[in-house]
Amino acid sequence: MAIPTPIHSLAHRPSRIPALLATFHPSGFQPTIDNSHFTGSHCRVYRAVFPDGSSWAVRIPLPSAGSQQSICKMVKEEAELLSYLELMGFQWSPRVKGSCLTFENEVGWPFVALEWIEGESLASLKKWPSLRVRKRIFGQLAEIMVALIHCTRNGGGDSSTFCKRLIENKITRVRRGMDTEISEQDCFDQRSLLGQVLHPLLEEAPFAINHGDIKPSNIIIDAKLNIAGIIDWGVAGRRPMQYAGAFPRLLRPPELDAPLSKKFRRDRALFRAALLDQERQEYQDVSEAVAYMDFITAARDVDFRTFYLESLINTGRRADLVQRGWKLDCFPLAGDVAVSAPSAEVSNSWKKISNWCRNLIR
Repeated sequence: MAIPTPIHSLAHRPSRIPALLATFHPSGFQPTIDNSHFTGSHCRVYRAVFPDGSSWAVRIPLPSAGSQQSICKMVKEEAELLSYLELMGFQWSPRVKGSCLTFENEVGWPFVALEWIEGESLASLKKWPSLRVRKRIFGQLAEIMVALIHCTRNGGGDSSTFCKRLIENKITRVRRGMDTEISEQDCFDQRSLLGQVLHPLLEEAPFAINHGDIKPSNIIIDAKLNIAGIIDWGVAGRRPMQYAGAFPRLLRPPELDAPLSKKFRRDRALFRAALLDQERQEYQDVSEAVAYMDFITAARDVDFRTFYLESLINTGRRADLVQRGWKLDCFPLAGDVAVSAPSAEVSNSWKKISNWCRNLIR
């Protein structure tokens, strides 16, 4: 959870933020900045309030994010991704108001300025919502994830090639001494499981943008406990459908070594039921996105598969699996595409996906 951090501990010059933001604002007026900012895992975030009442979030990467080149790249990619989402009509991400992609500015650090989404984070609630409210929230979350896949999916991808390239890049880094936290054998072990993790049916499925970190602290809700938006897109990217269409982090196992609680399983059931409701209610044809997500989340080993795919891009998750020898007792890998509940809906999703994939291959 984000915590306030005193301004004097920063490496950049926060006192220069107002003057620089004024160059992006239509009025040309300078905003006021809170006396403290919030520090997440990758960025420091300031709230800038303009005289007309509008507010912006100023995201500045932490020095630990890497070299100057990698920090500039990170800001550029986030600004481009959010601009693309706005262009595609996605409604739940913050709009880009301006950005600076170099260290050569008044603030002395690259940054991106975004609209401030009003509300509070779901994590700020003192008590977890009732079943009735959770049903509504999961319904809205299903709508958001379906919309994200629907408006960002491409024509078709190559999941194996994508994943193998990530592993080969890690092997190269290990051999060059650039990554000392894992061994070459760890990479080989990871690579040996790839064929069992990837669904054959999804090999040529479209890629889509995935937020990567939809958890309570990144879900903004309004006073009536409706989702107002999703924040912190710093780790988002275009991923294979099997990862993009999996459960959001909010509904992934909180512990790798403990089975899911009855309440957690019920929340997942609420989410999956809401997926199918999207296909019935939406005026747009979202059946493709719904079918992919329905099929992926129905797999009895969806958790191991998702954790594995996450380990390709997340060093923390990779360390978790390396420590456990690439095995999870509570969430084993089944090694096939069997689903936990082969309902008529899942069978229908299978048929739809098979037809789409055959068309892509042609």
